[in-house]
Amino acid sequence: MEKSDSGILVADVIPGSSASGVLKLEDIILEFGGKKVDSKGYIEHPLYGKQVLSFLAHSGDSFGYSLGKEIPMLVLRDKKKIRLSMRLKPFPYSAVRIPFKNIPASNDFAVEGGFVFLELSESLLEEWGKDWRSRVDRKLLYLYDYYKFHENEGDVGKIVLLSQVLPDESNNGFHDLSFKIVEKIDGQNVKSVRDLKRNIKQGKSDYALISLDDGTEIALDRTKLTEINERIYKSYKIRFSEN
Repeated sequence: MEKSDSGILVADVIPGSSASGVLKLEDIILEFGGKKVDSKGYIEHPLYGKQVLSFLAHSGDSFGYSLGKEIPMLVLRDKKKIRLSMRLKPFPYSAVRIPFKNIPASNDFAVEGGFVFLELSESLLEEWGKDWRSRVDRKLLYLYDYYKFHENEGDVGKIVLLSQVLPDESNNGFHDLSFKIVEKIDGQNVKSVRDLKRNIKQGKSDYALISLDDGTEIALDRTKLTEINERIYKSYKIRFSEN
């Protein structure tokens, strides 16, 4: 990289995106759409001044870079400058593991045996208030910062949390649990709240064994769960439609 060069480091490539299969981790983008990129990832727009480089990918025919067209790039890779082109694709929403606040979350939740399950999203994290980054659990913040996208194209699923426990005689000993990551049910990975509900309902054994990230294991008695749920729903005035 020459002294006169500047650019921005590629720290992540979203699977299924325009950059997937074109850019690699630790590439340095020197030029994007024929315009030099500075060390903060900005290009100089002839009308609007400094703009983040992705502006070119969203500005449509103003620069000739609309969906389906290719953006030329100059990239430093392994200490060598190479020219690449990237065909613009729609954003791959299926690659998002933790939905942004401007991407509608599923809003799926489940209350089973008093255990409240929901999916991790940016909107949920913001429930901690304006300074949520300094207040939220460190593990959830780490997931948000580094695992908001799936690693491989075709991967699916969201991060399911046990958000709280509604106290009942059936869940004594678990009342203090909150915002734990649900890893497995009956030994199988959990991919969504809907997936969790289906496995609880359709499992063949008498007990649904739910494993959390801190090592806690919860055994829900399937033979009594309907009775327990009805009691809890009535006690806490919970009403929702079952899918």
